[in-house]
Amino acid sequence: LWDITEHSYWIDELYSAGRAIAEKDLLDVYYWGPEPHPPAHYILLWISYNLFGYYEMVGKLISAIAGTLCIPAIYFLGKTMFSKGVGFNAAILLTITPALIYYSQEARAYELLVLFSILSSYFFLLIQDKRTYFYTFLYLISSIFLINLHFYGIWIFAAQVVFISISLCRSLNKKDVIFYLFTSSIIFVSYIPLISQMIQAASNGTTWIQGIEITTYLFEAFSAYFGSANMFRPYQVTEISLVGLAFFALFAISFTKLSMKKKLSKGFCYISLVFFFVYIVSILMEALLAPMFNNRNSLPALPFIILVIAWGINQIEVKRIYVLSSIGAFLILSNINFYNNLERENWRGVIKQASTIESPYKNKNHIYVSAWEGEWNVYKRWLDIDDIEIMGLKDLQIENYEQDDLVWVLWATIQPQDLEHNKTILDNLIEVESIEANRAGLIQYKISK
Repeated sequence: LWDITEHSYWIDELYSAGRAIAEKDLLDVYYWGPEPHPPAHYILLWISYNLFGYYEMVGKLISAIAGTLCIPAIYFLGKTMFSKGVGFNAAILLTITPALIYYSQEARAYELLVLFSILSSYFFLLIQDKRTYFYTFLYLISSIFLINLHFYGIWIFAAQVVFISISLCRSLNKKDVIFYLFTSSIIFVSYIPLISQMIQAASNGTTWIQGIEITTYLFEAFSAYFGSANMFRPYQVTEISLVGLAFFALFAISFTKLSMKKKLSKGFCYISLVFFFVYIVSILMEALLAPMFNNRNSLPALPFIILVIAWGINQIEVKRIYVLSSIGAFLILSNINFYNNLERENWRGVIKQASTIESPYKNKNHIYVSAWEGEWNVYKRWLDIDDIEIMGLKDLQIENYEQDDLVWVLWATIQPQDLEHNKTILDNLIEVESIEANRAGLIQYKISK
């Protein structure tokens, strides 16, 4: 929580804040418009903004709380699946996993996605032995929230459906069949309003997500989870790191050893199904539809990777605490390396700088934005900037200016010349000066008629 708003929001966080703005109607928040993500996180943001005010900290605080709750949640899941020792090891590892620290400071759905992947799985396993109304209710709520947070949340539910279907085929218990049909139907019904939009998003063809390299994608994913200098840097392939390879090796050894037990545990079978859907089914679907797998989207599987590694550590009979401490120190160093190399798009900084530029004109704009007017308006509101009208560069009217008049263009994420919709207007602009800081900046242009 310390200085949680030190870094500027970046484009995806600003989209979240813009979509969930307090003045909107709930239905406007529910239906996403152009962005392919289910609505649960945005609705939670909208409720929070209405209760506590429309501030930067509110959105990040939700993720920080979710990240904190992940620690006891994975302890109880590990205890239920395997043992107290595994739960303890998993809680320690999760606390210092770089990806989960990072997303606990970002106003997006990913930390909640991890939390509810754990909670849904925990209550799912719990109701198999203790089928009370209370636990059933908690399972339904956590699962409904999970699948409405992010499309990849559906893979956890799919793993549960397959897991219980296999179990029911063996037992053929009529009461169990009715119970699981009932609970699964309730969860699925909550998703019906999103199905058509999910299909539309999946069949759109090209997306910003890059296609994976099938021979290296797991190494990239593990590097992103456990440490790479550029992990989760937007729109960039994650570099494979030694830390990522080391944790992949730890996981592979532990998973292999777990699979060789004479009697496969429920925990192992369930975890295997989660991996099957997140890493295999999603990639098979990508081949048929559009690229959809990336390291962020696969985060629902991360707590189960941590559980497998935690189980492996628990099998060490001599000086187990030293092994756990060594791995912990390794992760702490990985965090230090990541945050020393962290580059966040500095939307806040450049719009502050733009607000200090005095306009030489009385009745026309001196500042434009290259794209994403809605996102810039979020920071304009947060910073109480009244003397800038947010207008897109594509809407600049050349005829309203004289030859050699000067205008400034505010940009972040992508420079003006790299956006197709700006290319026509840029034919009439000559760059004079450029100020850049952390993938955002200001460019001064001269009007050329």
